Amino acid sequence: MDDWQENMNDWQENLETVLKKYDNGLLHTTQHAIEFFDFTVKNAFEKITDELEKYDRSVRRTRLDTGEILNVSHDHRDEDEFYYTLEAQVFPKRVRVYATYGDRRDKTTAELTSDRDKYIGLAYLHEQIIIEDFVKRYTAHISQPAPIAWRETE
Repeated sequence: MDDWQENMNDWQENLETVLKKYDNGLLHTTQHAIEFFDFTVKNAFEKITDELEKYDRSVRRTRLDTGEILNVSHDHRDEDEFYYTLEAQVFPKRVRVYATYGDRRDKTTAELTSDRDKYIGLAYLHEQIIIEDFVKRYTAHISQPAPIAWRETE
C-alpha cells in the first residue's frame, strides 16, 4: 500500500472516530433531556396546572420530543391568556433549556441553563426553578396594562 492509500485510510478512520464520538454524545444528552422532561418538567407543570385550576384557569399541555408547551386560558375567555414553552437544545456535550413565553402577539425567549465548558447534566435545574420562572413570567405578563388602542381591536 502506498502513502496516498494510507493517508486515505487515516482520514477515513479519523472521521469515523469523530463521528462515532459525536453520535454517542448526542445520544446520551438527548436521552438525558428526554428524562428531564419526563420527570422534572412534568412534575413542575403538574403543580403549576393544579394551582392555576384553582383560579378558573384552563391549562393545555403539549409534549414535544425535547420540550413541553403550557397554554393557559381563563375559563371565561375564548383565547389563550399566556403560553409557556420549555424546550431543550441538545448538543453532544451539553443541553441548553430555553423558556419561550408570552401570548399570540408577543413572545420572548430566555435561557434557563448556562453555557458551560463541561456538561454537568440538568440536575441543578430542578422543578422549583421551573415553577418560579413560570410564576415570574406569568405574573409579569398578566400585570401589564392593556394596550392604548384596546377598544379598537375588539
